[in-house]
Amino acid sequence: MKAYTISELQASYSNGQTFLTWKNPAATNLQYNIYRSSSPLTSAADLNTGTSLGFVRDNSAKNIRKSTLQAQSIYFTINSINTPLASDRGLYVTTCNNNDSYYYAVTVVNLSNGQEDKSVVNASNSLTNPISEIVANPKPVLQYQSVESDGTLRYEYAQWGNNQNTPHYPAFNNAGSYAYNFTLFKSGNSTNGPIYIIYQDDDPFSTSLTKNCTNCNVLKIDDRLPNGEETIWTGWNENYNMYSTNNPVAMSGVVRMYTQSRIKETMEWVKKNISADSNKVYLNGFSHNGYGALLTAQMYPNMVTAVYVKVAPVSYKAYGNSSRQQQWCDNSLNLPSDYPDPLTGLALPIWDLLDIRHMYMVNSKRGIPYIGGVHGKQDVTIGWVQSKHWYDTVNVSRQGGAWFWDQRVHDNTGAKFLEEETRIDYERFTLARSFPAFSNCSVNQNPGSGSPNSGDPWGAINGYLDWNDASIVDNNFNYSITCFVKDLYAGGIPAPNQYDSCTTDITFRRLQQFNPTIGQTVYWTVKNSNDIIVQQGSTAYTGPLTLSGIKIYRSGSTITLTVEDCSTYNLPTPTISSNGPTTYCLENPSTLSTISGYTYQWKKGDLLIDGATSQMYSPTSSSSSYKVSISNIHGCSKTSNNLAVTVNSAPIPVISSPDGTVICQGETVTLTANAGYNSYQWSSGQNSSSISVSTPGNYFVSATDANGCSATSAIKTIVVNSTPQPSISTSGPTSFCDGGSVTLDAGTGYSSYSWSNGKITQTISVTASGTFTVTVTNANGCAGTSATVVNEWIIPIPVVTTNTGATTFCANTGVFLTTASGYSYQWQKSNVNIVGATTQNYIPTSSGSYKVIITDSHGCSKTSVA
Repeated sequence: MKAYTISELQASYSNGQTFLTWKNPAATNLQYNIYRSSSPLTSAADLNTGTSLGFVRDNSAKNIRKSTLQAQSIYFTINSINTPLASDRGLYVTTCNNNDSYYYAVTVVNLSNGQEDKSVVNASNSLTNPISEIVANPKPVLQYQSVESDGTLRYEYAQWGNNQNTPHYPAFNNAGSYAYNFTLFKSGNSTNGPIYIIYQDDDPFSTSLTKNCTNCNVLKIDDRLPNGEETIWTGWNENYNMYSTNNPVAMSGVVRMYTQSRIKETMEWVKKNISADSNKVYLNGFSHNGYGALLTAQMYPNMVTAVYVKVAPVSYKAYGNSSRQQQWCDNSLNLPSDYPDPLTGLALPIWDLLDIRHMYMVNSKRGIPYIGGVHGKQDVTIGWVQSKHWYDTVNVSRQGGAWFWDQRVHDNTGAKFLEEETRIDYERFTLARSFPAFSNCSVNQNPGSGSPNSGDPWGAINGYLDWNDASIVDNNFNYSITCFVKDLYAGGIPAPNQYDSCTTDITFRRLQQFNPTIGQTVYWTVKNSNDIIVQQGSTAYTGPLTLSGIKIYRSGSTITLTVEDCSTYNLPTPTISSNGPTTYCLENPSTLSTISGYTYQWKKGDLLIDGATSQMYSPTSSSSSYKVSISNIHGCSKTSNNLAVTVNSAPIPVISSPDGTVICQGETVTLTANAGYNSYQWSSGQNSSSISVSTPGNYFVSATDANGCSATSAIKTIVVNSTPQPSISTSGPTSFCDGGSVTLDAGTGYSSYSWSNGKITQTISVTASGTFTVTVTNANGCAGTSATVVNEWIIPIPVVTTNTGATTFCANTGVFLTTASGYSYQWQKSNVNIVGATTQNYIPTSSGSYKVIITDSHGCSKTSVA
């Protein structure tokens, strides 16, 4: 397969962006990779060490979106004073992220085989000289301008973004350079006029929906990816290929709100650069385009003044087997987005972010623009929104607005209300003026429980309520507004039920000057048109202020909010005193105090200390500067100067015991506290860093550091297991005659036995004299010893002799038999006892076989040989 390269690479810088152009090879299905380096790119090795910025595909200099819509080839202009780029040119626009000079190179990937030609030819596909870049706010480039037949001025812009977050521009996609179209229409005397932003993703160049205002600026934005998909004005998964029509279902990654980031940048540029009233920015959209307007209002509420939508979905979630699962994620998952929850700062999961109901609640503290719209109970395209409890959310979130419904289908066929009866009066709203957000109005029609057949067939939320903008007074200490009940029209005819009064909750949104401090008491009154107070009360301010059950009359009800004017109270500036040194140890803190007679809030730096609301406070956490704010009963406050407090704390000592914490009775274990302290005090009384322990118990040590601060260790528990006391029992006497035996038993219940004769059984059989010792070990590994003495009585075999030595002799010659002395005796002849022959000597009287039995004092006997 053939490799390709580009030529004639050039670079120019303008408004924080560098524009690279080159001559394309005469081929298609190519990808152009962009490399950047602070040093020359002269080889493939240089490309590998440089930064790969991103890529573009075929026809990168061609405005493919406009060319497709207008059926002709239209190429981008990169400088409004120059002609469009030639058809053989490529284009990449990078947003600068450093003030530096850079070299660029462009390589070509043949998408047919994935081969990238990384050969570098200086002055052909690589810059010879670097281009100097400066970080600045990028500007869209004017592509075309004209005057419409009615005098409306048309300005068509291309806005380039890429895949990198830079100091002045977020990433617009995850691939590389790409141009996004928008058109600005300036109607009549549009200078200082309002800005209307039309969400219509079918054609950003058409005049459709641009004629609904006079003396205004109308911005039409686009939502289309190079693969032909729209994003529903959201974004896409960071792993999604925006050039491919066949992406896998996203199972991981972050869903990045690229489209909304681009819209925000477009709005900011328009507000700053077209001589319009930046306090009047109005969004409009139909169906899913209306959803885009709703989403922008939730994500950037401080940039948008008011929104009106028709039959707009109130949530999006990808269906199974749909392209949205490729673009966002599998619908069984809820991957994180890159948009932070304004309440927690954590990334919102994508299905939560795309649910306008959830976003109404998320934004309940900071508020959103005034939003109104109309839906149809017979709209099967998006479904009946009350089936998702949309109108309940409007009331619970206290965001206000006016919402209408009737029996229309998605294309508005079957509508009861006229356009002018539901469309909000945009230009009464400004970011520089507050508005009341009504909720739970007592005369609202009933949208039902969710089924199209339940509730009233048509009606409105807050459709009977209005207010007088000119009546609004909004300053530091008081706020007032006159609200009234108005007629509700449907189809040009007054609704059957009209009212002279109602009750409603009112939340005061977008307050300008009247901003009480948290905890300050707000006093309120409601007066009728005769200046008679019909309701009044007070409440502690905790955030956006809501008054419940306020009586509103057709003739008007004036609601007034006031707080005390603190300039009339001469609060002293509190001073802080300490009952001890301001440098101390944590375990012995000093107490800070201030003047009496107020309510208090202590602060560490500028952060409130939770629960520190008394006249005195003892800092025990860390060294810092502390101050106190005092407040009087009128909510006025003063804050002291900072007082620096140094809190020293010793690190908690750690006890180590290398030999463990379980010992046997009679053993010792060494406990050692870690080094680094000046002194130690053990719970057992010792004051060294190490101690020997032989008794059970809980041991801890208090250690004092060089600052004199002490800390106490965790408890170390020593367990001392008892030593077994074995007792040897015997099967009989432990003293016996030669040839006898005795069994010694050390007892049951031990893990092991060790006898002095080497045996390891519970019992042993002993047949000889000796002292026998046994050592037993119990289940805890502790050993005990016992001993017993065994005696074996052994007497010699007697030897019989004659006194003459002869065994043949004459009778009565004085010869006798004799044996050893010291025993008792029994002489035998032919194994028969000789009566009376029981002495040591015996005189035989006849020939025969004689022997003697000797017996010692223990009764042990031995018999001589005959």
